[in-house]
Amino acid sequence: MALVLSSGCASAGSAAPLAASQRWEGDAISSQRPELRFRWRVERCGDRLRSEWRDAQGRLVAWDEVTGLGAGFGRYQLQRAAGSQDIHAANNGRDIVVERREAGRFVSRQHIVTAGESVLAGPMMVSLLQEHLPQLRAGREIVRSYLVPEQALVLRLIARQSRAGAGGSISVSIQAASPLLRPFVPTTVLEFDAQNRLLRSSGRILPSSAPAMLTTTHQPDSYPEVTCGF
Repeated sequence: MALVLSSGCASAGSAAPLAASQRWEGDAISSQRPELRFRWRVERCGDRLRSEWRDAQGRLVAWDEVTGLGAGFGRYQLQRAAGSQDIHAANNGRDIVVERREAGRFVSRQHIVTAGESVLAGPMMVSLLQEHLPQLRAGREIVRSYLVPEQALVLRLIARQSRAGAGGSISVSIQAASPLLRPFVPTTVLEFDAQNRLLRSSGRILPSSAPAMLTTTHQPDSYPEVTCGF
């Protein structure tokens, strides 16, 4: 699972503004290789949520984008290393079609039957947890279906409070809902402050299969209000 680029965002007064924009930025450091560092940025514009990841030299190494931010996603795209892997997923509410290309060549097209079940993708899980932090703080568990695009499968994930910190902070763990699958699905842990802002997380990230520690250096309220158009 991965957290989340901004396209066509401009300051207020530009032509054809569509929606208010929110941005997060931060750093990610590999837990196994400290020299492997990435700079990440997430932006939300209307019903679109997009992330980009850059290496230490500023080169774009991965991005993903999800649209339709209601109960479940509508379209999702993931791209790594300048087209070395390109995955598109479309959800019509009945099934999900996942198409995968590598180095520009078609690899596979697979259908996942969802029977109307709401499915999250990309960074939608973080937004959902922020909305449900009061319930998590009260000891409730949140269970949702989540798209794993590389394997073209949908997993049921469970989120629960793993630690209540000082000053109202909270750590939330995300793992497979099925105990049988937990050895094969890496656990992700996210920490939020008392204002429900993401502080840091640990787990796999978009550009690397190795575990990494992610920290947030800029929150949405760090930026002046902007609008975005595509």
